[in-house]
Amino acid sequence: MPYGCCEIDINLTFVMEQYIDIYKQYATGEHRMTFFFVATVVSAVLFYIIWWLISFSRVRRTGIILTGISGSGKTTILSKVLAGKEVETVVSLKENEGAYTTEKGTLNLVDIPGAEAIRQKYFDIYKDTAKGIIFVVDSESFSRDLKDVAEYLFTVLTDSVILKSHPAILVACNKQDHLTAKSKKVIQEQLENELNTVRKTRSAALSSTNGEESAVTLGVKGKNFEFSHLGKIKVDFIECNAKGDSEGESRLDEIMLWVNKLV
Repeated sequence: MPYGCCEIDINLTFVMEQYIDIYKQYATGEHRMTFFFVATVVSAVLFYIIWWLISFSRVRRTGIILTGISGSGKTTILSKVLAGKEVETVVSLKENEGAYTTEKGTLNLVDIPGAEAIRQKYFDIYKDTAKGIIFVVDSESFSRDLKDVAEYLFTVLTDSVILKSHPAILVACNKQDHLTAKSKKVIQEQLENELNTVRKTRSAALSSTNGEESAVTLGVKGKNFEFSHLGKIKVDFIECNAKGDSEGESRLDEIMLWVNKLV
């Protein structure tokens, strides 16, 4: 015979009262110490299980990506950092990688090709494990390359994985041994202006495609773009020289310091 709604309410109330009585008996009676001990142990075990499940599900970020357009000097920087020497380089058609180890731990450094046709493919392969990104810029040819550099950097900064994981980003203004090389300050200012233009162009393209206004996520809406507007994504600029100056000495100290902080 089925129960009526009132009978179900009465039964549930009775069950709750029984549990409350049990709680009072063990929490306030002679067994209260045992009760609190068991409750503490159970809570600790549950906390550990939850923490382990969350930690296990996270991707371990132990990589550093060296990227940038072709000819910026990524492979030379990689070889100097990993082996302390310069190697003859050609346009890369696949990634170069190696382990960078210190007393604190190990990072996997990956130099991905800069050719426009394939760089996104390799970036997508390694971005999930990136703890840091070194975006290498040719300071000598920067004025000629500005549009291409800004377009690619925009793609990196607005990538959904990067926006979620917000790895540290270093813009390495390479080839500072050239007399016509732009300083890091000039490169930062010109990149901010060009990224502002790219943002408007991409937004307009999305608007025409979707038939409604679409904003591209980069910086603060309604304000001219600045790297300081990127929130949790911290972008640093340094000047470097991977190949060495007239005396044969390279300038990679700031890159090494930056990498070591991430180990």
